[in-house]
Amino acid sequence: MVYHSSFLDEEGITRACGCPLLPLKSHIKGPAPTSEQDRTDIVDEAITFFRVNVFFRNFDIKSAADKLLIYLTFYINVAVNYACAHL
Repeated sequence: MVYHSSFLDEEGITRACGCPLLPLKSHIKGPAPTSEQDRTDIVDEAITFFRVNVFFRNFDIKSAADKLLIYLTFYINVAVNYACAHL
């Protein structure tokens, strides 16, 4: 079973190119709102669910946050492959 994002579509979330700008744990000002340090953000979810979600062939998108989770999973995959190739 694929792991979906815990961030559901909520009113008031800004979107860019169809992806939500969800809160991030960061001290740098940017377009995304900041999150508390003790809460899980979308990047933490992508890293946590990477090992499981990468084995699934199909992924049903249930929310815009799932779309962002797919993009982050792909980015992590590219970063890991790049790191392995340049060891």
